[in-house]
Order: sequence, then C-alpha cells, then structure tokens
Amino acid sequence: MTTTEIPRDQFLYEVIDRAGKQIIVKKIWGKLSLNYRGGNVVVLQPDNTRGCHYEIGLHLDHDEIALHFQGTPKNNANRLEGFRSYVNELNFALGHQVILGPHENQGRTRLWIKLPLIRPVTEELADDYADLLTRLIKFTFSILTTILNNEKPANPW
Repeated sequence: MTTTEIPRDQFLYEVIDRAGKQIIVKKIWGKLSLNYRGGNVVVLQPDNTRGCHYEIGLHLDHDEIALHFQGTPKNNANRLEGFRSYVNELNFALGHQVILGPHENQGRTRLWIKLPLIRPVTEELADDYADLLTRLIKFTFSILTTILNNEKPANPW
C-alpha cells in the first residue's frame, strides 16, 4: 500500500472493489449492484430489497458510510425505528457512533456514520473505509431484511 494520494474516483472504486470482495466472500450478497453518482457518491443496492441502499459519500465537510431509506415516508420511519434498539450494539461492533435520523427533508431517513474529513485519500484509507462499509453491511443487513419482510405490502386499491 502507499500513502500517496489517489484520485477520488479511483478511491471510491477501490473502496467498493475491496468491500465487494469481502461481502461476497462472507456470503452476505451474491453480487453487487452499483450506482456511481458523480465523483463523490457510490450506492450499493442489495438484491431483493426495495426503497433502501447502502452508500459511501465523500462530502465537502465530512465523509459518510450509510444505509439510506428512500421508500415511502411511513416505511422510512418504520425502517429507522426498527434499528433504534440496535444502536448501542452497532456502535460497539463498528467502533463508530451510528446516527439515526432524517435525510434530505423529503421523508427519507438514514442510519449513518459521519466520518471526519481525511484528505488526501489514500489506499490505506480505502482499506479502512472498505472494512467499515463491510462491517456496516454485515451487522445491519439481516436486521434490514427482517424489517422489510415485516412490512405490509401497499394496498393496491
């Protein structure tokens, strides 16, 4: 590894590549569906889920590794509430404070880790972020699946 700065888009690709290999090896998901949103955000969409995704974002004042809920406002609130009793356990397991709250003022919510801005981005930081993202998925995905399975389908009428 090198402590030399790498370009942000390369950094995001490396984080996702490394996390993806860990996620598949640990048999959490069989494959990754990715959506690169510009030069600062990558979305990981788990198979068989709806209205939610994992995300890594490099923002102007902080970095973020998160689980976003972007379904109906009611489902988003329910999903967030479903994680409330796990916060202390997640804080301990991840070694970071997990924040539960609103996102984008559109009825969306998120479970997220706010990370201090570390620049330059390096391969070592890519390893750290990949590990944290993998652990977030490992410790939250089964809870998320249970929450989604317990949701009542929308009334088609």
